[in-house]
Amino acid sequence: MSEKQNDGRDQGKTTRAPTYKEAVQISMQLIRAGLDNELLFVENMGSVFTGDPELILTRIGIGIIRENPEEILEFSNKSHNNFNAIKHAVACMIEYNEVLPPEVRTWVSGVLKGEIKCPPRRRGPSSKDWSSVLIWVAVRNLVDRGMIATRNDATPAISACDAVADALCDLGQTPQTFDGVKKIWLEFSKIEKRQAT
Repeated sequence: MSEKQNDGRDQGKTTRAPTYKEAVQISMQLIRAGLDNELLFVENMGSVFTGDPELILTRIGIGIIRENPEEILEFSNKSHNNFNAIKHAVACMIEYNEVLPPEVRTWVSGVLKGEIKCPPRRRGPSSKDWSSVLIWVAVRNLVDRGMIATRNDATPAISACDAVADALCDLGQTPQTFDGVKKIWLEFSKIEKRQAT
């Protein structure tokens, strides 16, 4: 397989694109991890993290508290994961006798009094949204590794979208077609481009 230059995310490094079979396996692992909650999406940070969810939430929360303590109320009200990020961080900081900023003490007081509540977990359509995020991340991961995202109808089915569709098929998830994955890829890519400008 030839070496391909990726889209600049590795600052000019050349990497070998995975074979199609490797791409399907990589995508299956990533999607399975997301479905098993080993991947975590944090609202309004536009980020997907991998690893132990509680540890990830603690690190994110500590970062928010240390860098922008005045934003914790707004951040924690955006989603269940965001609220838990602050909660885990505060618990960790208390455990290690760190001094809590005044904004954090006010937040803790509000939580203990029941004035500040954890937003509910999203149900229903959000599982489809999460699945779409995972699909986009899987395609993005393969593109970052040097694969071409999509193809035209006349070319062989060896694009990142094809590999992700095959991975979804093997996992019993939908969509299981190139066109279905491509549609998600294009929708999220538009959002990514808007955020970059």
